[in-house]
Amino acid sequence: MASKTPQGQGSDERFIFALANSQEKVELSLPFFIETQCFRLIDTPGFDEDSKSDTDVLNTIASWLASEYTNGRQLSGVIYIHSIANNRIGGTGRRNLTIFQKLCGRRSIRNVALLTTRWDQVKQSTATSRENELRTKSPLFKYFLDNGAALFRYDRKDGISPAQTIIRHFLNTTPTPLTIQREIVDEGKLLSETAAGIELQKDFRKRMEDAHKTMRHLKEEFHTLKKDNDIPAARDTRQEMINVKEKFDKIRDDCRKLVSIQTANPPMRILISPTPASAPAAAAQASASSSKQGTPQIQVRPRSRMNSFSSIPALPPAPQPIITSTPINKGPSYVHPA
Repeated sequence: MASKTPQGQGSDERFIFALANSQEKVELSLPFFIETQCFRLIDTPGFDEDSKSDTDVLNTIASWLASEYTNGRQLSGVIYIHSIANNRIGGTGRRNLTIFQKLCGRRSIRNVALLTTRWDQVKQSTATSRENELRTKSPLFKYFLDNGAALFRYDRKDGISPAQTIIRHFLNTTPTPLTIQREIVDEGKLLSETAAGIELQKDFRKRMEDAHKTMRHLKEEFHTLKKDNDIPAARDTRQEMINVKEKFDKIRDDCRKLVSIQTANPPMRILISPTPASAPAAAAQASASSSKQGTPQIQVRPRSRMNSFSSIPALPPAPQPIITSTPINKGPSYVHPA
């Protein structure tokens, strides 16, 4: 993503913020110049990291974005990186792009650049065909492009020219806050109440429901194999059940963590929210009114535990290890003559 510091608050910089899969935390590049304009690149983790949970990734990104917005730095652009070496957008890719869509919101889509990489790893004809499919057949890519996003290629064989072309795209964009920034800072929502947080919870729910279906089928298969006395296959099925249970528990813990995250206490959210120009007049009017009517009561909006997953039961444990009573064949016995 790219952000621009308002006049009078330091150097005039544009920060380009890229959602990638190579970082464990948000990292900023050194400043560089394109046509006298100063830029900085910000790299972020993606939602398929092995070392970080999806909740941790979303919280890392949202915290950084909220901090930048609170300090008056608005984003001028966002880059989503997709490898053209992938022959299609799989489940993880669709999840990443959907959460990215909810994180940005429709207002800032004109500042989005979809970047395809690794063109040097695929035949030119194959890569071009995949790019056309992304333009015309991928609902998510098509949604971004139809609403003003730009599509770029990055081929390392062409040197730095493609990178410069992409950066120049953000020279004339109008800084626009992302939906998740307005939700957290202006509206005081918890991370789980944002559009991106709700989308991630939907994904958690689907994966947990799929785990229940898988466990049910494996349980039936286990009992059938045990009844047929196919002990080796039954042991393999039991191990699959253990693996499914571990994945389910990990997803459930990740969901609980997301729901429990408190972005800030209510008073802090009031302090860090940008003050509208009409706020002083409204405050004066409220003060005058309160002097006549007594001390006004502060109404606190109750926090709803959205998608708490209480309706999804925990998976049952896998069956106990199989112990057979078949005697072990130690070979023939010999009786030595006296």
